[in-house]
Amino acid sequence: MDEQQEVPIGSEEQLISCQVVRRKSDLALVEWEQDGAPKRAWATPSMVVEQVENSKSVVVRNPDEGVPYGERWQDLLPNPQVTPETIDRELKRRGIWTIDDLQANPNLARTCLQRAYGLDLGVLLTAASRKQKSDGGNS
Repeated sequence: MDEQQEVPIGSEEQLISCQVVRRKSDLALVEWEQDGAPKRAWATPSMVVEQVENSKSVVVRNPDEGVPYGERWQDLLPNPQVTPETIDRELKRRGIWTIDDLQANPNLARTCLQRAYGLDLGVLLTAASRKQKSDGGNS
């Protein structure tokens, strides 16, 4: 397709450049970025407007109307325990009080962040396990 398609003014139709992650039968799992966040959905052949030859790039009509792919992690972790105060506390417990301390000890700072986020990881893993069981083991 060499010519650009026109989208009527006032139309809800959006033509989005996507990458094909995987194909399953005649469906394509496509990925694109929307509002700074990566998105994935299964697109039907009728949604694919243009395929770039010898490439995984495609133009998809309204990819967000495809079958969503992936979890909505924010739904499984509605009240994260990590706050700026938690990170501040962990850094200071390990002796990182200044920017110089941070720059001199990036690996220690990483350990502090992992420790702080470990609290939420446990909650997230438990919530994911519960959801998987309630969905009948499907992920």
